[in-house]
This record gives sequence, structure tokens and C-alpha cells, in this order.
Amino acid sequence: MTNSETSPATASQSSGADSLDEFVPNSTKGPSASYMSRRATHSSRAISAIFVSLLVLAASVYLTTEVILHLLGRPALLLSPKEYATSLVNLPDLFIYPWLAVGGIVAALIGLILIIKAVFPGSLGRHRIRSERTAFILDDKALASGISASLRQVAGLGPGQVSTSVDRHNVIASVTPHAGRDLDRDLLERTLREEVSKLSLTPSLKTKLVVINSGSDS
Repeated sequence: MTNSETSPATASQSSGADSLDEFVPNSTKGPSASYMSRRATHSSRAISAIFVSLLVLAASVYLTTEVILHLLGRPALLLSPKEYATSLVNLPDLFIYPWLAVGGIVAALIGLILIIKAVFPGSLGRHRIRSERTAFILDDKALASGISASLRQVAGLGPGQVSTSVDRHNVIASVTPHAGRDLDRDLLERTLREEVSKLSLTPSLKTKLVVINSGSDS
């Protein structure tokens, strides 16, 4: 008599190595699932906020100290408020205009970067499997590995002949068959779409298949 059952550990390892298993999330709503998912998929802005706050605090303390020393008639640490005002007025005469423009552009770029970091969420290379009850998070590297394994299995290719990259909105799978071998491109594209769509990921992903033959992409 043959035992057809497979241990849970073996089944888990087998399914993870060969393909991405279809998952159907529970629809029961949980109040913290959305918050937990966002925490797990977006990077914190705490470090940037602390760094900028410390710079602003240091500048405020210094300027306040200079004003207090000026009011008390004591020597300035660096420059008095009056000297600062005079320097700002004479700034164009102190620097060559091209360098002044470069400084302004650099300052504008730094400000733009800070605004972008404040407005747009940072990504941790993870996607959420849609579920209102529980926060199911899938790492992009695991997703890419599973897609590559599925495509290799469907096309009968060996290790290293399929590579997959995943970013926040796109999945790009590159297939490199042996010279002279024809692949069923429609089957590979359909497999790629199915592997991504069945997981119901957030944010959603667009798929693209690239077949590399004899040094040329198609």
C-alpha cells in the first residue's frame, strides 16, 4: 500500500520552488489590515524628518543666540545680524554669477528632493495580497523567483534561462532559450499574466515578456 499524503513541510517547499500558488483571501473585514499593510510595504520617513528637523533646530538655535548676543552688546559667534543682512545684500558681488546660479540650482534640487520624499510614499520592494481581514505581504524577490520558476517549468528551460524583475508597477520576465529553439510566446505571456493576476496584488502590476534570441530582444 502506497501512502499518497505529503507532509506539510514538504508540500510547502515543493509549491514554493515550482510556482506561485493561487491564494483566495478571506473577505471578512479587519480594522487594522490596511494600516499594517501600508507599514509593511512603505518605508518610514522618520529618519528624513528627524534629519531635517535637527538642521532647522540647529539653525534656529544659532540665529537666536546671535540675536541675543547682539542685543546684549556681546561679540558675535560668527557674524552679527547686521553683518548677515549686509552680506545678503552684497552676495551677488561676493560670488561670480555662474557659481551663484549653480548654488541656487543645487539648493532648489535639495528642496525638490525633500518635497518628493514628503509627498510620495517610499517603497520597500513588497506588494500586498488583497485582503480586508489580514495583511498578506509578498516580497518582490519572492514574487520574481516564483514567476521565473513557473516560466521555466512551462517552457522546459533550465536554471538561468529565465530572469524576472519586479518594481512597484511592472513585472518584466526575460527568457533566453538555447539557439535554434522556438518557444510558445503566447503560452509564456499567458502564464506570466495568470501568475500575477491570481495573487490580486496591490498596487496592480503590468506584465511584459522579453524573449532574447541570439543577442537580440523581441
